[in-house]
Amino acid sequence: MLLSPLRIFPLIFCLLCLSQMACSFGSSPNTIPTYTLTQKPFVISVDAEGPLEAKISQALMTPRTRDWRQIAIIYLAPEGKIVKKDDIVIKLDPQSFENDRLNALNSLEIAQSDAEKKEAELTAERLILEADMESAKAAAAISRLQLAKLEFIAPRLREITRLEMQSNELRVKKISKRLAAIEGIQKEERAHVQIKIQQATRKLKQAEEALETLVIKAPTNGVVVHEYNRWRGKKPQEGDTMYPGELIAKLPDLSIMQVRLQVGEIQAQKLKKGQLAKINVSSLENANVTGKITSVAKRAQPIKRNSKVKQVEIVVELDTTRSDFTPGLSTQVHIIVDEQPEGLVAPLECIFQQDSLQVVYVQTGNRFEPRPITLENQNANYAVIKGDLEAGAQLALHTPKTDP
Repeated sequence: MLLSPLRIFPLIFCLLCLSQMACSFGSSPNTIPTYTLTQKPFVISVDAEGPLEAKISQALMTPRTRDWRQIAIIYLAPEGKIVKKDDIVIKLDPQSFENDRLNALNSLEIAQSDAEKKEAELTAERLILEADMESAKAAAAISRLQLAKLEFIAPRLREITRLEMQSNELRVKKISKRLAAIEGIQKEERAHVQIKIQQATRKLKQAEEALETLVIKAPTNGVVVHEYNRWRGKKPQEGDTMYPGELIAKLPDLSIMQVRLQVGEIQAQKLKKGQLAKINVSSLENANVTGKITSVAKRAQPIKRNSKVKQVEIVVELDTTRSDFTPGLSTQVHIIVDEQPEGLVAPLECIFQQDSLQVVYVQTGNRFEPRPITLENQNANYAVIKGDLEAGAQLALHTPKTDP
């Protein structure tokens, strides 16, 4: 059905009038979402997430070596496995340490062989000298007997025999002195050989002890928890190569539990030891417990190697001994920084900057009216505001448009 021109023109005129009336009141309240200003307690908090862990744990780590040799994991008990004392939890690759043991054993065998050879040489040298001295003594005794028999023969022959006797006696003295001298020399040589044997024995013992440390057993009964490495960005697993002294796993004491959190530097400035925290464990039917901050790190650390992002470590200790709170469970932690019993609370989206003032836009009839406010307190999402306001006022969540 077509409208006649006489009916269309009055309709257009009415629409134009309504449009002008709407413009005179600013933006229509129906087009801007609002928030109902409420009077209620206000809490400033820092929220973070982190896994449960035991405050006290038996640390299981790679053995420390003098040469800082890296060692590969060839066996790692599954996380969460219940182990008894002396059960094997970790096995490390023994290949290079076995080579050390074989080399040390070979060095010891060589040192012992050299010692036996040296002892045979020293014994032979002494026996030869002792035999020479016995021979010289015998020759001197024979010369002495011959000299006694030649008492009545020619003086020249007697003199020759006497000289031979003196020569043999002098030889006995020289050999005797030499035997006395080599006794000290041989003692030093034997000591030197024994030092080599002791060194080789010590190296063999060290190599055998190092091999024993590659099998890491549970010092107590407990539950295996793999240690998360921030620098690697993951927990260890079989095949990983570890540095000496690097933590692989823990056997926690479940009587005292805590949460280790990472928060930004600005948030950390609000936190201090002793502040109350509320902990939620969603996987246990949203179990809620309380706790307190036990430590705040003095310096921020990179979240991982070569990262420019730094965070501060916070430790919160739980006020509970629940048996179902086990290491590794994810938690949401709500740390109470400050509390205000009452205040007009509004989301930060309702607060706008107008020149040098902070304002909120309050719905009054068919328009929004700007009103200056001051902030008494605020957290990441809400603020306590003060001004010409009352609870129940409708505040604009977007900046209303105004007439040019």
